[in-house]
Amino acid sequence: MEYIERYLSQVERLLPEKDKEEVTKELREILEDEVNEQQAGDLSPEKLEKSQFIILEKFGRPESIAGKYGGGHSPLIKSELMPQFLKVLKILGVVYAVIFLGISLLQGRNPLDTIGQFISNGLMNFAILVIIFYFIGKDEKNLQKTWKPSELPPVQPKSDVNQTELLISIAFSSFFIIWITMFPEWIGYGYAEKGEELQFVPFSLDKIQPFIPFAILLMIGSVLLDAFTLIKRKWTPALRAGNISISLLWIFLANAALYLGMKMPITSLPTEIRENFFNSDILLAYILIGSMIIAAIDIIKHLVGWARINIWKT
Repeated sequence: MEYIERYLSQVERLLPEKDKEEVTKELREILEDEVNEQQAGDLSPEKLEKSQFIILEKFGRPESIAGKYGGGHSPLIKSELMPQFLKVLKILGVVYAVIFLGISLLQGRNPLDTIGQFISNGLMNFAILVIIFYFIGKDEKNLQKTWKPSELPPVQPKSDVNQTELLISIAFSSFFIIWITMFPEWIGYGYAEKGEELQFVPFSLDKIQPFIPFAILLMIGSVLLDAFTLIKRKWTPALRAGNISISLLWIFLANAALYLGMKMPITSLPTEIRENFFNSDILLAYILIGSMIIAAIDIIKHLVGWARINIWKT
């Protein structure tokens, strides 16, 4: 029953994770029983399709059914509008982060000083979006108008892609590319002694300057891969291989910057971090090491994902 499955797929994506299996099973049984009763023994494909349309129109929109089972529910936003609200919220959130931080840099402001304003403006924009969808939901006549089950999208294969994680990765990678190319003097750290104001200390990037263009190219490649993964909505072997390659290249580049640029092998780093942490070179070295650890974790994650694909295929 194709349209029953399409309908259940749309309901399932709005349900809490813990309820998906149970609710979907219950709805499938109810809908299939009603369709079989509607067919009245006529098993022709035309009658089956028509029966599904009649039953699903009577049941109502998938968003309404999901709302009754606790999915996509909000006291301010109608369940019918929740999918569109979440989609708009994700897109506008990423666009806002990139534009706001980019404008801060272009205006000659230290990004560390804009965090408070970034949060307050973000909350204000979120409130405005909620108000807009609240008043759209007041149009009951438009929300309750007849919908067409024939317009239900086909069932999509299960996605193993975390869209929010990829959007955040794209936003901050793009921001860092702008930051390091246009305002490298604002890359540093802040600290304050007792009773003193926060002091900003820029990193001395002269020692690793030859490696920065390669770092930017890797970040651009990472953004392109993330964007393509969002479009595909699925981790393919090629996408995993691309991410593993970029992570390996990043580990190699960070190692080269640490050993060749800064002349600072890991064994020479101070063991007493508390006493030596607030030192530009030492802190930058720890950041490079941290980035290598993150890249290594990313490689392991994709190798595990790749292994799962091969296991399921066999």
